[in-house]
Amino acid sequence: MKSSTKVLLYIAPLLFAASALSQVDVTATGGTANASYATLKEAFDAINAGTHTDVITIGISGNTTETATAALNASGSGSASYTSISITPTGGATRTITGGIAEGSPLIDFNGADNVTIDGLSSSGNALTIANTTVAATSGTSTIRFINDATNNVITNCSIQGSATMGTTTNGGVMFFSTAASGGNGNDNNTISDCSIGPAGVNLPSKGIYGSGSTTTTAANNSSITISGNRIFDFFSPSTSNAGIYVTSGNTDWSISNNKFYQTGTRTWTTGSSHRVIEISNTSGNNFQVTNNTIGFSSAAGTGTYTLTGSTNTFRAISLNVGTTTASSVQGNTITAISHTTTTSGTTSSSPCMMIFVSSSGLVNIGNSAGNTIGSQDGSTNISFTSSSTSTSDVYGIHNFSLSSTNISSNSIGSITVSNSSTGSVVFFGIRVNTSSTAGITSTILNNVVGNSVGVITNNAAGSFSSRLIGIQNDRAQPTITGNTVRNMIISAPNTNSGTSAAVLGIYNAATANGGVTISHNVIHSL
Repeated sequence: MKSSTKVLLYIAPLLFAASALSQVDVTATGGTANASYATLKEAFDAINAGTHTDVITIGISGNTTETATAALNASGSGSASYTSISITPTGGATRTITGGIAEGSPLIDFNGADNVTIDGLSSSGNALTIANTTVAATSGTSTIRFINDATNNVITNCSIQGSATMGTTTNGGVMFFSTAASGGNGNDNNTISDCSIGPAGVNLPSKGIYGSGSTTTTAANNSSITISGNRIFDFFSPSTSNAGIYVTSGNTDWSISNNKFYQTGTRTWTTGSSHRVIEISNTSGNNFQVTNNTIGFSSAAGTGTYTLTGSTNTFRAISLNVGTTTASSVQGNTITAISHTTTTSGTTSSSPCMMIFVSSSGLVNIGNSAGNTIGSQDGSTNISFTSSSTSTSDVYGIHNFSLSSTNISSNSIGSITVSNSSTGSVVFFGIRVNTSSTAGITSTILNNVVGNSVGVITNNAAGSFSSRLIGIQNDRAQPTITGNTVRNMIISAPNTNSGTSAAVLGIYNAATANGGVTISHNVIHSL
């Protein structure tokens, strides 16, 4: 009996040790065919050392706790030699790769790695969670980083979580597209699809996805990045600028499509800052495609309200400041179910609230292929804005403030209420083109609908004598304004002015130079 007990006592620790090494299972067609590791970092280290080569499969069969960055180097770097790597959860249960990584570092680092797919899908849905639990504003803090020419990688069907809290212009975020290798071609052809991107626990990240690449050459830019079908939520900071997706210098030719952006709780600022859902700020980048995204609500199911309040905050749903070589495009997006309250004010490009905004640079077409919906036409969902400032607040459905020609067509704007709880005025513009008076710069505004029989646009800023509602306004470019409908805009503010200062204007062409004005076949009523 004593002998059997001793045998069991010897076997038990061995079984425990084997179990501790079984969470990450590697199979390969070259090198060592099969091995198991305790962490993803250990598996990546073995691949970097050439232990496993050629076609490699990694199965996550249990939860792992990473204590340092799991960095995967490029094939051909050192002893690493592989043609592709796939990473999936196994065993029919939800798996987690998590760690509180040192500030300024990613949990997973694609360090020049190519042809890697992380697919979290199992028979029960998204079954792989990747989480960096570190709460830090230190530059570089992230959950997954692409750097040094990481190309042709796919992250799909995963829950990606992080709590990096830096501002929008500091490197980092839940997902981070970084710089190229020296003399390299950027982190190109990477795809993030069908993932849930949000906070690690209760600690909200300031950015969901951030891109800041290399600018040494155009080739070094991060290009052909696809962000598609994701749920990007609960990105916020009460004291610093924050964004769902923020793309800055060193990036071009991104596709951002079919994503859902929402906030599951009320977000309250303690210090004045900006909240951007999608912001692209790179005047050297071109051909950004922002299509078929949904911005608003408090859930991915399209229920509840995206609520922002407190302090001197500003909000932009989609904002572009981009290049003029190849047109960027904003098509088929829905922006609705948003409540924005602020103590601040501002006009033109300093407006506190804009749904679609093209800044001082940018060749951008809006809705000409597939119209965007702002608010709703049936009143089922709405957008509300309230300021408590004593100064004027401009609020925009669509505002093009660039120096380039533009086409704004087939967009629908309705079910919007603006107000001021103090004495400041509020001016709402359905569409405003305030571009350049240079000869040859044109604005094409076709077949848009501002207001509806149910989706009424209302201005309740009752404390001001200069509040206004303007359906469509062109300020500088040579316009073609045709086939638009402006209707059912209601103002309760005590504005008794007339002419161009009237309380309600259907279509207003303020351009005085260069001729070439066409305004025809528009329908304006019930103002």
